[in-house]
Amino acid sequence: MELRHLRYFVAVAEEGSLRVAAEKRLHTAQPSLSRQIRDLEYEVGVPLLTRSVHGVELTSGGRAFLDQARLALTQAETAAEAARRAEQPSKPIFAMGFLIGQEVDWLPRATRLLRDELANIEIRISSDHSSTLADELVRGKLDIAFLRAEQLGDIEFKVVAREPLLAILPSDHRLEAIRLARRALELDPRFALAAALAGHCHTLNVLWGYTIDPQFDRKEAIRLSRLALSLDDSDPDTLASASVTLVYMVGDYESAIETSDRAVALNPNSFNAWHYRGWVYTTAGLSEEAVPSFERAMRVSPVDPLLCRSFTGMGMAFIELRRFDEAIVAGKKAQRQNPSYSPAYRCLASAFAHLGRDAEARDAAARLLGVDPAFTISAWIAQGGRSNAKLLIEGMRKAGLPE
Repeated sequence: MELRHLRYFVAVAEEGSLRVAAEKRLHTAQPSLSRQIRDLEYEVGVPLLTRSVHGVELTSGGRAFLDQARLALTQAETAAEAARRAEQPSKPIFAMGFLIGQEVDWLPRATRLLRDELANIEIRISSDHSSTLADELVRGKLDIAFLRAEQLGDIEFKVVAREPLLAILPSDHRLEAIRLARRALELDPRFALAAALAGHCHTLNVLWGYTIDPQFDRKEAIRLSRLALSLDDSDPDTLASASVTLVYMVGDYESAIETSDRAVALNPNSFNAWHYRGWVYTTAGLSEEAVPSFERAMRVSPVDPLLCRSFTGMGMAFIELRRFDEAIVAGKKAQRQNPSYSPAYRCLASAFAHLGRDAEARDAAARLLGVDPAFTISAWIAQGGRSNAKLLIEGMRKAGLPE
């Protein structure tokens, strides 16, 4: 048993959440933190925490262990501090903290000033995240820190610099796709596919939780998709993209199904047409028909870079059909193709939970939160198109994902 195990356990116990402790206190990935806690429980020999949709709670053994863990950490810190003082008892210490990455700018000036003004002190330097530096200021471990403003304790701030906040996006990001599609529409106002693609990107912004203004993205998705259909209702790619907007943003299952059926009829060799048809039928609650659509998409393009989404869609359809073992197979294939694709972990967490494989369900849930730390079931439902995903949602709740 190591001190880090105790620190991790105390942080989780105090935060009441593995996710919050991982993000706010320990700055580590949640799956890694979960493994450390499991290792600690194995070494102690009894469960210390119980997991639920509301977070984590201490067991009776965990409550007893928490008091002793805090004591052990305090004693270890006191011992280390005593050793440091014994080695250098002559000079007072002035402790400075720097936000990680800012040392290059501020350390030379700060040390030069202190050396000139306070020649008989020992300067101690540390670097950390802003929230940690603020906490150490409050606890008296630092005398001064260069950090961003934090709402914590009685700290006096003085602005010494202002930084611009920039977002750096890849050239193939959806925002760039929307810009290019709009530019194409400016050049050719009757370019139906450009309107459909822009609408599809606005739809994905909502479904994947990337939107800043959900109402705006929904309205633009619907407007552009309807514009595309009015310009050309015989292009299979336009129909396929518009069908997704119809089913998710409008909730018009009948029109979405008709539109996606026309897309595959016009081009039965289109991966997109079959893939989107699968999602339309899954969302409309017709999972029996969705599965062969996803299978057809995979046969049409067996090495398509978006295949992980087809596997995930198939897995979610299998869940609603109560074919949980097949859902796990599909979810694992999606996970192997793209380990960062969070819907695959939703599928796996739900399917494992329905089969009573609780440890695997919790592991899939932890992996999901590692990829998407802000995920909650309620926010996901609010994004739209989830009314027929009852068994998927029930399984996610059983797996312990946050409500």
